[in-house]
Amino acid sequence: MRISIVRCLTKLRKFDEAMSKFEEVSSTTHSEETFDEVSVLQYKGDIFLLRHEYEKALESYEKAKNYMCNKVSSKALFIEYKIALSLTGLMHFDKALEKCKEVENWQITHLTDQHPDVLRTKHLIASVLTDKEEYGKAIEIYKEVEQMQVKNLGKENPDVLDTKQDLAKAYYKIG
Repeated sequence: MRISIVRCLTKLRKFDEAMSKFEEVSSTTHSEETFDEVSVLQYKGDIFLLRHEYEKALESYEKAKNYMCNKVSSKALFIEYKIALSLTGLMHFDKALEKCKEVENWQITHLTDQHPDVLRTKHLIASVLTDKEEYGKAIEIYKEVEQMQVKNLGKENPDVLDTKQDLAKAYYKIG
């Protein structure tokens, strides 16, 4: 129940209240309502990411990753993806790109190359390349992602629209 409240507060962008509720949930021991430590750290990282507090987000995600003992799973990969987002926010583009490639390689091995998670990771790679001012590579990836998204999700899907917007931004930056 309390975790549902945290989710609602986060969606309402009431991050300070959400963090207070997290502290309350975290301090409760042996309760059916508490999340496992990895989920709590991941959710805290998400809140920090939304608040553009990238150092704190990165710290939370790294702790969550350590709790998972570096096991490879879809949850661990999602945490790695969030680490890449945090690194991008900190403008550590090379590290972010390296992390994205690790996630993408695992995803392509275990999922189809057109899976939404793979496309989301490729989109992030293109975004990082745009931040690095490598517009040609970014545009190529955005086009590939857009084509697969339209095929699999339909042209009105929000992910497709985000990709089109980012593609337009990349074209705009090169003039």
